Amino acid sequence: MKSAENKFSPVTAMPVVAVVLDILPALWVLLGLTANSSIMSPVFLLVLLAPIAGMLLGVISICRGREKTGKAGMILAVIAVALPLALIAGVILFFIGAMTGIIPLM
Repeated sequence: MKSAENKFSPVTAMPVVAVVLDILPALWVLLGLTANSSIMSPVFLLVLLAPIAGMLLGVISICRGREKTGKAGMILAVIAVALPLALIAGVILFFIGAMTGIIPLM
């Protein structure tokens, strides 16, 4: 019988951490922890840098290959890389639409 402490295999641990780091800023905002934090606080800066670390871990997991990362790990690694890129592309497209008048703000 497997022990409860070994829930994730070491193969998929890095992609799971990468996805968690990508989601961390959204959780930070949803939990309301930004209300009492200054922009220059070290915790706030670490939260802003978390998606970059998540993308790096995702790229490293993809570069390791399917043999070392596994099928589920590869899927999580692709999600960890695509999630911040999709968010950045969405923000850019929103501002382009707002500047050109396609998205009316008022």
